[in-house]
Amino acid sequence: MRFNKKYDIVGLGGCGVDLRAKVPKLPSPNHKVIATQLEISEGGVTSNNLVQVAKLGLRAAWIGALGNDSWAKHLTDKFKKAKINSFPVYVSKAPTQQFWIATDPKGEWNMVGIPGATRKLTSSHVRNKFYKIIASARHFHTEVAVIPLATALEGAEIAKKSGTKILVDIDDDPWYLIEKEKIGTKKEFLRLLKLADIVKLSKTGALGLTKKKNISQKVIEKILKMGPKMVVVTMAEKGCIVVTSDKILHIPGFKIKPFDTVGAGDAFMGGLSYGLLRGWDLEKVGQFANACGAFKCTQFGTRSSGDLEEINYFIKSHA
Repeated sequence: MRFNKKYDIVGLGGCGVDLRAKVPKLPSPNHKVIATQLEISEGGVTSNNLVQVAKLGLRAAWIGALGNDSWAKHLTDKFKKAKINSFPVYVSKAPTQQFWIATDPKGEWNMVGIPGATRKLTSSHVRNKFYKIIASARHFHTEVAVIPLATALEGAEIAKKSGTKILVDIDDDPWYLIEKEKIGTKKEFLRLLKLADIVKLSKTGALGLTKKKNISQKVIEKILKMGPKMVVVTMAEKGCIVVTSDKILHIPGFKIKPFDTVGAGDAFMGGLSYGLLRGWDLEKVGQFANACGAFKCTQFGTRSSGDLEEINYFIKSHA
């Protein structure tokens, strides 16, 4: 069956409220600190990268779960303002996802969350409610973070059948998420990797997945052998590493003074997808994605990513 590609990107993932406090230092065990600023913003790995792609001018839609509460309306209103179509499942017996974040002056952070409705999203929700939406996208984004793996896998299976490219964002050590946070099974995770066209990982995610202490070419090639056609590892101020079956690129980062690093990887993912859709060469794609992540680090707020004009200016001014 052929589908009209109505959207550039459809993202299936968590969405919630972030309660963010700026603190003079991160608290150590059994100690407290006094916040100097409190911000209520929106968050969620996939939701954040959709905001980035929308700011870059792409057609985006979010699918996922929200609670039947006042936060849900707040979040859908924010999507509308960002020109992102949203199609939530409302879970009446669970709250909308919430995270509490403390950020210090260096941009370092601690985070505690309650997944709530996000963890209640099922494969049948995806199959029955979101099939046509996923099939109508050029790129399908999902995550190994908060949503159940079975849910992400169902979306990826639909994308594969409909000729939609699959991008997976591994936000943390996947074995920890599977073993301790119970997001799914090893079998589901490995199947998701095999279906993926592009897998983007944080340094923590890559080291956790391969059970290594340092990033190396062999570490990334090991991930590539698990199935994806491209593996991208973000390395903070060191930039990113992009690996395919025939290319290995280390693309330098931008020299900045980070102000807030929360959401930088999500902005990077948005820039990565944008560059790939534009058909750029991989070095230019990586540079642009690095710029999106770095720009975000100069701004306070999880979704304080840049628009196309801001990112292009950022690249020129840091050349």
